[in-house]
Amino acid sequence: MADSDSKEKRPSTVVGTISGLVSLYAVFVFMSGWTFLDFYYRRFGIYTRWLDISITDVLMKGFIILFEGGKWLWALYVFILVVPILFEVFPRLRRHTLVQLFIAGAMLSCLPLTYYISRNAGESAAEHNQSTSSTLADIRFSTDCGIYVGKLLYQRNDSYYIHDVVLLKKSSPFPDKCLVPTDPKVAHELTILRSDSIHDLKLAEY
Repeated sequence: MADSDSKEKRPSTVVGTISGLVSLYAVFVFMSGWTFLDFYYRRFGIYTRWLDISITDVLMKGFIILFEGGKWLWALYVFILVVPILFEVFPRLRRHTLVQLFIAGAMLSCLPLTYYISRNAGESAAEHNQSTSSTLADIRFSTDCGIYVGKLLYQRNDSYYIHDVVLLKKSSPFPDKCLVPTDPKVAHELTILRSDSIHDLKLAEY
């Protein structure tokens, strides 16, 4: 009985506190990743629920965003980590109700801040990839209508999402029902093609 009481009274450690924060961090990382992807693809006219994005991809993007335009998330993530540790290192902080209320409010405010930072990062990344300095991979493919080039935005299963498709060379004869894309200088377009409708697909290396 005495052993069980001593275990219950044993003070928590900094390592234990960090381990307990994993679930809290997962919430922030997931929201950050999902918000980034949602607003990124929305700029291309795609809803993320169409793409069947896995939870792993969302969490990975929530971390990678720290290096892709979401630098202000560093401050939020560090703040969320440091504050609980300070409460462990300095027990006196827990005796002040006003301090606890202030810190709780500050941590809750990190949620909407994470949303807006991730949203801006996603929109900025999409705007960059819609410009002439896009980092999307160059793609070249053929159909019965001719040879096309464009920017590969996303590929899943048997569907290719290609940004700003351009008809490079028409086939002879040119069938009536063929893809005739709009000039990217006039308007941006996203073309969705199935793998069984294209052949001789090539991606440019960097």
